[in-house]
Amino acid sequence: MSKGTSILVAEFVGTFLLVGAVLMGANPGVVLALLVLLIGGISGAHVNPAVSAGMASVNKIKSETMIKFWVVQILGALLARVVYQYVKDQDLSLSMNFVALDGRLVVIEIIGAAVFLLGLTLAVTQKLDGIRLAVAVGGSLFLGALFGGIVNPALAFGYADVALSSIIGPLIGGLIGVQLGQMITDKKMK
Repeated sequence: MSKGTSILVAEFVGTFLLVGAVLMGANPGVVLALLVLLIGGISGAHVNPAVSAGMASVNKIKSETMIKFWVVQILGALLARVVYQYVKDQDLSLSMNFVALDGRLVVIEIIGAAVFLLGLTLAVTQKLDGIRLAVAVGGSLFLGALFGGIVNPALAFGYADVALSSIIGPLIGGLIGVQLGQMITDKKMK
């Protein structure tokens, strides 16, 4: 398997595991910490379009790579949804109900994703690694999610009702968090 394919497969599988575990009731921060350890060295363990957008905004990944990541992340989330429906003996369906924008939810998602991506950026720019990186990233997601949002547009596709606010808000918040993290550390991500 080529390196490019391995990276995309890691993102697909990682997003599938994250969304599936969250649908089953797992804490997303704990799951993400584990994924950072397992696939972080392969793909960066983005498993979240907001992370990929943030990394592209600082040239950590190319825009083309970001789009490929978004595709496999959404596909991984949709597969997790189907597997969840199967395990829970629900009707298998990929039908989506897109819910209109809710200004309050957009703000909640922006704040949550900004907190998450701020923590991630601070961890990466300080060159944390291994368990320290995993705890910092997973903990940052936990902290960001406390504001009430899902902070991950891929996870929005794991639910039958996709709130557009849960797609747009995290993308905006992710960009803000990465930029704020770089301002605080006065370092560029490498």
